Amino acid sequence: MARYLYLYSAGEVSPTLKHYLSWTQSEEGQAIVAKMGYVPVDPVPMADAAAPPDGVIKVGGSDTMVNLAQACAEEYGKKYPNVQIQVSGGGSGVGIAKLTEGTIDLANSSREVKPDEITKLEARGKVQGLSVAMDALAIYVHKDNPLTSISMKQLAEIYGDGGTLTLWSQLGGSAKSGQ
Repeated sequence: MARYLYLYSAGEVSPTLKHYLSWTQSEEGQAIVAKMGYVPVDPVPMADAAAPPDGVIKVGGSDTMVNLAQACAEEYGKKYPNVQIQVSGGGSGVGIAKLTEGTIDLANSSREVKPDEITKLEARGKVQGLSVAMDALAIYVHKDNPLTSISMKQLAEIYGDGGTLTLWSQLGGSAKSGQ
């Protein structure tokens, strides 16, 4: 299984942030994605290769993405030392909440923004999101579990929002094998 990893902004995007976002999607940014062990998305040529205006960009959110965000911040900072990028983790929900509050400029998220979050973010202005990488997920079942296969639909019913499956017996395994 795989999922997209996102960067979200809300409201007016500064020229400095716009440059950074363009860089993350460029071949150079996507090379860092690959180096960090994620699956890159198709690179997009940078809209403006000139140096960005001086500035500070605050990035926060997904713990899955915190190392990737830090690596991008370091590489971008080497090339554009006039821009300081501050990275923090805390989880996708925390990043989206901080973006809603206006305490960060960019939220890392290992999931799409939920409808109620979009409503809150829209109070700050236009919500923009872009996928910058894919993250592979593996599902393992203990060797003693009698389950021999599982469908994507069943996985969605276990891990997806509103999923209703909570026992192995609901998938064809024995009730004894796990709750």
